[in-house]
Amino acid sequence: MSSSLLHYIGRRLLQLIPIVLLIVLVTYILLRLAPGDMADVMAGESGSATPEYMAQLRSQFSLDLPASTVFLNYLRNLLHLDLGFSFRNGMPVADLIADRVGPTLVLMLSSITIAAVGGITLGYCRHAIAAAGSMKPFQPSPPSVSPRPSSGPACCSSWCSRSTCAGCPRLA
Repeated sequence: MSSSLLHYIGRRLLQLIPIVLLIVLVTYILLRLAPGDMADVMAGESGSATPEYMAQLRSQFSLDLPASTVFLNYLRNLLHLDLGFSFRNGMPVADLIADRVGPTLVLMLSSITIAAVGGITLGYCRHAIAAAGSMKPFQPSPPSVSPRPSSGPACCSSWCSRSTCAGCPRLA
């Protein structure tokens, strides 16, 4: 690889860092702005909760700390690829994602294959019909509003390509 290509790739990777940080920050802010928190969700799922249980949940999830501290802990965990623990499923989030990568790839590749085969087939059919003469080859439609000359018939718009327009000022 040439040094200019390596320089380009390095520059693009450096530009990626602030974008990813901005996405993480916006996501964190939006989740913090939502009403309630994880302790409210867990208490709601269990039916009812005492204030002591809610305080224990908030302490367990570090929700009793300042928002900036929670965000920095979140960033540190992301940098270590520690995505946390799913209390709903009872397993680490990274394991949940790993379990679902295979089916997601199968779904993605099959949908891309269906779209490509369908598009190629329809394009070939369109070409075959046009080649058989039963349909004109694809031509872009003329603009819906076109400037017309001040004199002459209506067919003499600026996109008219007829050579037999009677009274056409362009052909005179």
